Amino acid sequence: MEREMINTGGEAFPLMETDSYYRQFGMTLRDWLAGQALNGLLSNPKLATEILKHGGAGSGWIEDSAVAFADGMIEELGKLPI
Repeated sequence: MEREMINTGGEAFPLMETDSYYRQFGMTLRDWLAGQALNGLLSNPKLATEILKHGGAGSGWIEDSAVAFADGMIEELGKLPI
C-alpha cells in the first residue's frame, strides 16, 4: 500500500549549515502549527464539554482537530506569493 505524502511545511526552526559534518533537524512546521492549535483549543474553556463529549484527551478528536488546523495553515501559506 502506498503512503500519501504529507506536506509538513519543512523545518519550523531551520539552522544554517556551518560545516559539512553537522546538521540538526528539528520539528516540522506542521508539528509546530499543530502544537499551537492544540494550545489554543485546550485553553478555550467553552470547548471543555465538547472535548469530554468526544472522549477526552487521547480520543483522537482534539488531536485530529489540531493537525487539521496545521494542514489548513500550510495549505494557505502555500498560496502566498514568494
